[in-house]
Amino acid sequence: MIKQEAPGTQGLQILYEVARIVNSTLDLGEVLEYILSSAMIIFEAEAGSVMLLDSEGHLTIESAHGLSQEVVKATRIRLGEGIAGWVAKTGEPLLLDGKVKDPRFTRVVDRQEEIKSSLCAPLRIRDKIIGVLMLRNPTRSEQFTREHLRFLEAICDHVAIAIENARLFRSATERAEELDRLNRAVTHEKLKIEAILESQADGVILVSPSGKILDANAPIQEVFGKERSSLMGMNFAELVEDSVFSRLRQQAFSGLTGSPPPRYLDSPESSSPTDAPIYFHPPLNPSRTCQLCSNPVRDADGQVQGIVVTFQDITELRRIDQMKSDFVSLVTHELKTPITSIQGFVDLIMSRELPRENILQYLAIVRQESGRLLRLINNILNLSKLEAGLFHLRLSEISLPALTEQVLESMRTQVYKHNFNLIVHGDIPPIQADKDLVIQILSNLLSNAIKYSPGGGEIRIEVSCDGEMARIGVSDRGVGIPREKLSRLFEKFYRGDHSVTKEVGGTGLGLANVKFILDAHKGTLSVDSEEGKGTTFTFALPVGGKS
Repeated sequence: MIKQEAPGTQGLQILYEVARIVNSTLDLGEVLEYILSSAMIIFEAEAGSVMLLDSEGHLTIESAHGLSQEVVKATRIRLGEGIAGWVAKTGEPLLLDGKVKDPRFTRVVDRQEEIKSSLCAPLRIRDKIIGVLMLRNPTRSEQFTREHLRFLEAICDHVAIAIENARLFRSATERAEELDRLNRAVTHEKLKIEAILESQADGVILVSPSGKILDANAPIQEVFGKERSSLMGMNFAELVEDSVFSRLRQQAFSGLTGSPPPRYLDSPESSSPTDAPIYFHPPLNPSRTCQLCSNPVRDADGQVQGIVVTFQDITELRRIDQMKSDFVSLVTHELKTPITSIQGFVDLIMSRELPRENILQYLAIVRQESGRLLRLINNILNLSKLEAGLFHLRLSEISLPALTEQVLESMRTQVYKHNFNLIVHGDIPPIQADKDLVIQILSNLLSNAIKYSPGGGEIRIEVSCDGEMARIGVSDRGVGIPREKLSRLFEKFYRGDHSVTKEVGGTGLGLANVKFILDAHKGTLSVDSEEGKGTTFTFALPVGGKS
């Protein structure tokens, strides 16, 4: 406790103790609480508060004793308003005698509260007021004195430093926490980006706007034949032609609005439209084709920090696309040929009187071409239904020997250089199958046998049963199939490169259709061939109702 006289040695000891303790902690709440508690004891005050200026320049109570919570929460004092506001604005300490009415202090709270005496001193750091410390009503005397005021000023000098240190510590702590949060966020984003890169089946490279490679995923190694680590830091233009990189930069930044991209992103040497596909052939495997696509990478502020370039291997897509183009051409030709033939012979029959023998001959050709046309249409329809999920079997009991004889009979009029030889081994139990589809199987296999044995000769058809499966083998003595081509025979649109293949035509759908129909029946299909000696296709279907 401070006597009314000058503090002297006691005051210096107290001042030292205050300075020591307030500088021993960096927690602002603890500093303010200790300051006010100590001041209340030292000056034997009835009430007190520490007020600090907020970001809008208003004083708010940060620590209080002897004041109601309502007053603490409601207090928000403008500079120059009331006792505290006046001290904060002028920077001058104030000793106020409650018995003397001062017209400067007209705040409602100041007028309503019974104030015998008040002390208020500024908290100052380098000539900047940061708040005030205010005490009211000494409990053991009527008035505070000038000595009390001077001593409070001395305490406030230490208090302000402690508050500033605590604020700096809090700011540094918050900054460190923010940096830690940002670091965790960056680490998380980096891991996420790496995971995304690694999950991509396509090769991906992250390039700076100037062309330096920043990152890449594992599949990119197959594109360039280089380890990822060796790609880091390289100039992207070392891997692709300058014109390619220029187009990628154009593509990445073509959709940006606002300010233009940096000058080093300009691509005056390239005038290709930005939406045109960009293709690239890997140097280690020029037969492969990659389609390149680029997009800008932005930071949190929307600033462009780089370009992501994706290398999508479209070799297979282009192969399929080419196959489809070839298929359209083939189908057009395959449809046009029989239709032209049918139309020609019908016109011939209708335009003149012909001997019956000639008419029958021409009608046989019309029938042959109609069958060819029907097989083509059925093959296309079946495969279209399969892809659309609309394929359904209409099962019925079928005698394979009888059905085979029926198909052979319909085709005999179409062949001139071949003869069919049907061999049935023993009793063949009936099968449950879709009759029309089995006819398509036989028609396709017999048609192939005829086409690929252009020299004519025997086509052998053998029907047998091994107890579980009924089998039909169709053998010819034609050109045969190279062993290395056998694995691709049942692919859609596949046609061998044999000279006979080019002569006889076809769409490459027949065997694919046969395989599809047999799979739907839980049947099997095999092929045995020797180049120059002939080919045997054997298909099997479950007997009874097992399909």
